Amino acid sequence: MTTPRAMRLILLAAVLCIIGAAAILLAGSMRPVHYGWFAYAPLADTTFVPQGGYLISGPSVAGLALLAAGLLALAFWSGLRLGLRNGR
Repeated sequence: MTTPRAMRLILLAAVLCIIGAAAILLAGSMRPVHYGWFAYAPLADTTFVPQGGYLISGPSVAGLALLAAGLLALAFWSGLRLGLRNGR
């Protein structure tokens, strides 16, 4: 059986992961992303801008991973809680 203390710890961990992920994503979205590549086109008068791509920074990837972990823990907690309630 799952104790009420374990249920509270799972919920606390999930909420902290989601809040931490939101903070990381907010801080990561305020920095411009540079990918360090340039090209030289000697006879072109225009600047090449690639279409259809989106660059995402390392902190944003970490924030998204933490958000996914928090949401999975929250889903686990809610499923466990519903299962315990229906089992009585």
